[in-house]
Amino acid sequence: MGKKCLVIFLVAFISAGCSTSYKKKNRIVEPSISSALKEISRSKIALPYISFFKKKPARIDFKNDENFCSLYDLKSGIILISQKLQSSPYALQIEIMKSLVIWKLHNEYKLDHLMVEEAQLAEIKAIEYFFDLGIKAEDFNSDYSFQLFYAPALCRFITINGKIFLNYTQNKYLLNKPACNLPLETLNRQKTWFSKLKESLSDGSFIQLMYKDDQEKVRLGLLSESDAARNAAILRSKPLYEIYREQRGYSEISLEKLKKFQKEYEKEIKLFLLWEKNHYLDIEDARYDYNFCADKKFISEISIF
Repeated sequence: MGKKCLVIFLVAFISAGCSTSYKKKNRIVEPSISSALKEISRSKIALPYISFFKKKPARIDFKNDENFCSLYDLKSGIILISQKLQSSPYALQIEIMKSLVIWKLHNEYKLDHLMVEEAQLAEIKAIEYFFDLGIKAEDFNSDYSFQLFYAPALCRFITINGKIFLNYTQNKYLLNKPACNLPLETLNRQKTWFSKLKESLSDGSFIQLMYKDDQEKVRLGLLSESDAARNAAILRSKPLYEIYREQRGYSEISLEKLKKFQKEYEKEIKLFLLWEKNHYLDIEDARYDYNFCADKKFISEISIF
């Protein structure tokens, strides 16, 4: 990923009994991430994600650049979190919570690309986790780094509503920001792509489709010119019948995975909107207490990436 990182090998959730096992395995655990995971593990909301993380660990590192956004290499199991969040315990917890959600979803549904919808589910779980923390207004008001990092999302939720918040998160992850690996793929685009891929294997337009898709990725900053050229060379080097056989199975499996994930996504969105309704009084209190949300700078921009 080309960033200078402080490497932390993080293999399971942190509890008092885990310290020894880390030492036995010669793991190096950065204290701030260790503390954040310990706090997260106390939340019922986080329990499924912490449990999955314990069974299938990832490596969480700090990255040292100017962006707040996290970077994900999910195939390699590497998550890079902004070092700017290290000084703000709450901000670090929120970002790690989002990362745990994405890590669980991506692996359970064996998805090929990180998608906007995965990030949206991570954002709504972060909102629920935030309220579960019970952060006092004075703590939030005194932590400017936390305000700068999280206020744009939180203020949209508490001052408007959950549906507007979902629109905000969608737009946030569709920004053209290559340094943050944005824009992300979308569920609809992936479904359309694999449907076209399956069709192209029947009408002979497969090579042309692959070329056009790579050029579009280059335009969006999702793929380099060199990688596009390498992909084209690979296609030219393999027999068409072999490519067609591989891709036909791949497209059918991928469409099935996306269908299953879509059901999960729609279910979680409904549960979130129900959660919002059930926590109406808590949200009203937050609207009153977090007076910094009245500052338009926190809701005038799509993102603070």
